[in-house]
Amino acid sequence: DLGGYRMIQIAIVEDEEIYVKQLTEYIRKYQTERGRSIKVTVFGDGEDITENYSGGFDIILMDIQMPGINGIEAMKEIRKTNKDIIFIVITAYDKFDYAREAVGLGVMEYVNKPIDRVKITRLLEQAMERINGERERRSNDLRVKEQLATATPIVESGFIYSVLFRQNYVREVSQFKDLLGVTEDSGFMMVIEYDAQKETGTLSNTVDLSVQMYKNDVRLRETIKEFFPAVIGPQMANTVILFVPCARCPAEQEYEQRIQVIQKARQMARKLQDIVDARFRVGIGSVKSLEDAHTSYTEAVSSFQFSSGSVAHAGDLPLSCGYEED
Repeated sequence: DLGGYRMIQIAIVEDEEIYVKQLTEYIRKYQTERGRSIKVTVFGDGEDITENYSGGFDIILMDIQMPGINGIEAMKEIRKTNKDIIFIVITAYDKFDYAREAVGLGVMEYVNKPIDRVKITRLLEQAMERINGERERRSNDLRVKEQLATATPIVESGFIYSVLFRQNYVREVSQFKDLLGVTEDSGFMMVIEYDAQKETGTLSNTVDLSVQMYKNDVRLRETIKEFFPAVIGPQMANTVILFVPCARCPAEQEYEQRIQVIQKARQMARKLQDIVDARFRVGIGSVKSLEDAHTSYTEAVSSFQFSSGSVAHAGDLPLSCGYEED
């Protein structure tokens, strides 16, 4: 890593040895003068690079007119797997003919033979600036994503506390909705309860289970969100509380909606069990306004009393038959 820059990978695709040597020398001088870290790989023609291309290149200096696969076809193949690579085209022919053919391939510039060192140096510098700008953007995006990954559970927990305990409800819930991108003013509460598998004893491994749950917190959250666009509260004792935003549906569609939610909840419970060796049960409350979400929570908790299955829905209470076992 020289001069604060990471290594840049450059490919030269050229069938004439004289131009390979010339381009290699220009890049070497540029590397020395600018303090860049550059690795150069040479391919003899378009077929050579398409058959042996394994990715990783930042810049490709591509001759157009070569035996077999020409430069245009080679660029089309490479572009299928690499959307960000920078092409600089080397040609002894009228560049405008090829410019029409290369529309959409992202060619940065065309260089006529004989190759001018000053122009190659200028183009390399432009390409480096673009590459490092893109790398910085990606690094910033990753940093923001990591910060969000840390902050989101905290914000979601605050939302759940505000909905359940209704402290500073109006102001806080509005702020939480904005932060989390929640647009609905209604939804249902869901309680996920977990304990040790019966074979190992109901609560004998409570501490070990809690440790496993916390270790796998990110995976558990990601799994829940695969099935429901949920706001997920913290793990408390042996439960996790969720709020699933959704619009109220017409009365004639409530049954169908309930069945879909139950099926997804059952699938979710099975997948959670693949992550942590525990018995997961899901209690689901009915759809309520946000102001009345605490009632939906009470329903979700109460539903466990009426079903021994993996899923219990308040809309089906007080049925004693439960649901289909896993």
